[in-house]
Amino acid sequence: MVLDCGLSLWQPAAEHPVQPRHAASTATRPDGYPFELCFETDTAEEFDAVAQSLERSGLRLLHGVRIESWGQLTLRIEDPDGNLIEWGESIPCFVRRLYAASGDASEVAAATGIALERVKQILGLASA
Repeated sequence: MVLDCGLSLWQPAAEHPVQPRHAASTATRPDGYPFELCFETDTAEEFDAVAQSLERSGLRLLHGVRIESWGQLTLRIEDPDGNLIEWGESIPCFVRRLYAASGDASEVAAATGIALERVKQILGLASA
């Protein structure tokens, strides 16, 4: 479920990097996490600030900042009640970051799996 405010809730699959069945898991829940609550940031600066704050917070960090296979930066924690919480870049945020690095909208589309026309729209390159 995705809400307009940049928040989503979803059920992580068994291969999710923090599920106990995954080799790299640091999960404390032997049965896995039944859901993940996701928050998104709209700018690289906002993501960096949230990541730094979470890393200093004393909350259980399940993994530091990582790049997902589609290019999004994420950070996951376990809250005091044992819930899985993710902070990540919004799609426009990581599309802009990847484009700034490559300068090629087609390359960004291929790397992210996002349709080229949507990438161009996000970047303001879509033809009128």
